[in-house]
Amino acid sequence: MRGLTGQQQEIVRLVAEGFSNREIAARLCVTVNTVRTHLKHIYNVIGVSSRTVLVARAARGELFGMTEDEHRKRGPEETRPRA
Repeated sequence: MRGLTGQQQEIVRLVAEGFSNREIAARLCVTVNTVRTHLKHIYNVIGVSSRTVLVARAARGELFGMTEDEHRKRGPEETRPRA
């Protein structure tokens, strides 16, 4: 993901896994506003207009270099645990 910092790439991964901004902030020890600011930059760099489109592109493997089949083959151990 060219043009994104390591932390921004991690935010993309967490968004794609279904984490909320609040959960991402807690996990990365930053404020929710920091997450929002990073997301605005991510949307601009990747060329998407919403979280939904970001997640859809990640699901298709367009952001992480995975094909849709590879994404589907990921096991449940790699999905977000429910609280």
